[in-house]
Amino acid sequence: MIEDTSVPPFSVFKLNDYYLFGESGFNDDLLSVKDSNLHLIDLEKMFNEF
Repeated sequence: MIEDTSVPPFSVFKLNDYYLFGESGFNDDLLSVKDSNLHLIDLEKMFNEF
C-alpha cells in the first residue's frame, strides 16, 4: 500500500495516513508495526471508540 501511494498522482502529498479495517482484528506482524500514519480499525474499536 505504501509503494502504491509513492507514485503520481499520490506522490504530491507529503503525508499519507493509511486506514486498515479488519472484521476480526489483525495478526501480530501488523500490530507490531510502529508507524503513526498506520491506523488499524477492528470492529471493537469501530463500535466503542467512534
